[in-house]
Amino acid sequence: MENPGKNSQETPISARTPMTLRAHVVQMLNAAILSGKYRPGDRLNESQIARELNISRIPVREVLSQLQEQGLVQNRERRGMFVINIGRSAVTCSITPRYVIDCQPTIISIHQLH
Repeated sequence: MENPGKNSQETPISARTPMTLRAHVVQMLNAAILSGKYRPGDRLNESQIARELNISRIPVREVLSQLQEQGLVQNRERRGMFVINIGRSAVTCSITPRYVIDCQPTIISIHQLH
């Protein structure tokens, strides 16, 4: 008798593991910045991004802070977050395992642009 919990064509665990909401938002905003949807100098409106992604503002706020640490956006006090001019020198990540993982797609994309 076949085991109902087993499928002969099971996918690997890594393929089934869902991406966290934060990781998804990081990926989406990185792609939007690098594709030119958000151009250098554009203000990133936290509420608007949250509405577009149909999520609350909290993960968007966290991701914008993370992108600021990565050097993709700049916080202008009382004005909001703005996309910086992206060049090779603009991508500055601390060399820690977490930042290397977070910045790898950004670094690869920038090298492909130039």
